[in-house]
Amino acid sequence: LNPKWFVECLGKILTLPGREGFEKREMWTLLRQKGILVQPLYVAVWKECEGIDPEDMIQLLVNFHLAAEVQTDEFGQRRSKQFFVPAVLPTGDPSSALPSAYQLRASPLHITFGTGYVIPGFFTRLVTSMAESSQCSLYFRDGIFRNRVTFKFADINRVTLTQLSEAIQVDM
Repeated sequence: LNPKWFVECLGKILTLPGREGFEKREMWTLLRQKGILVQPLYVAVWKECEGIDPEDMIQLLVNFHLAAEVQTDEFGQRRSKQFFVPAVLPTGDPSSALPSAYQLRASPLHITFGTGYVIPGFFTRLVTSMAESSQCSLYFRDGIFRNRVTFKFADINRVTLTQLSEAIQVDM
């Protein structure tokens, strides 16, 4: 596997803006604003990458916990696969307060690390692992960011994970 080729293929979806205005605008908007990558988009873009099937490429992202297969009501074609890819989301201000309608049921919990900072990539892997769980779903109403993701659980109303520089804050 040629690393340069692999990074270029990933970049067609994850980092390279510009194609949004020309094709599949609704799907690009869903990806950039809510982190949801839908099958018709990644198939169309990654079919240009010779040597790997688009389904194999998305499976690599899932295997490395950079994406998680989810089901949302955000995309009209229910039969199409959907993947949560937090790395494409904009970064939110971690010091901003949670929405006023958000009522905490407990004091925030902080997950800290002996290093004194959150290990790079840990937050992405944590939220994609949670998104894969059948017991929770992504909650978009309060906004969703690269560093702040809210989940709705069946028995708990909402749980918000926020990456701070030195810890991960969990609000319930």
